[in-house]
Amino acid sequence: DGFVRRISLATREYAPGDVIYDVGDEHAVLYVLQSGQVELQREGPDGQHTVARHGPGDFFGEMGLFDGHATASANL
Repeated sequence: DGFVRRISLATREYAPGDVIYDVGDEHAVLYVLQSGQVELQREGPDGQHTVARHGPGDFFGEMGLFDGHATASANL
């Protein structure tokens, strides 16, 4: 019962280096990448580390749809 969510579609463009969402942000958005590349980064004891890269056709942010909790990583 509590899982019904409204779906809306929007196209957004980001410039290189823009932060799409950051650690601790709460979001309920699924991003589908049409072009370009996105890096998933996490803070480690010796600084930021890229832990994944997403390209055209990939998606990310899906966990926010299910639990609505704050994120543990940043997407740039």
